[in-house]
Amino acid sequence: MTEEKAHELKLREIESQERLKQAKLRLEEEKWATERAEKEPLVMLAKRYGDAMRASVTPMGPSMIDVVLFFRHIDAIFDRFKVPPHLQAALLQPYLND
Repeated sequence: MTEEKAHELKLREIESQERLKQAKLRLEEEKWATERAEKEPLVMLAKRYGDAMRASVTPMGPSMIDVVLFFRHIDAIFDRFKVPPHLQAALLQPYLND
């Protein structure tokens, strides 16, 4: 019986060490992702979102009804691509009419 208990204790210790290693690995991955996101320059983000939007957005039409439809479409695209609010005006500007 004591050998079995010793074996069970050893298995539990190994399992807890494995869980600890996995938790440390997850923390390192999260830390790396956070650091990467903080270091990514604003220009690169704007380019990435601009490229994603380019295939979906057409320039605003000349009539008043086009303006309403355009902004509804733009809102939907911003939601779909999860464009940060601080980039939305800059990304919208090339598609506005005179």
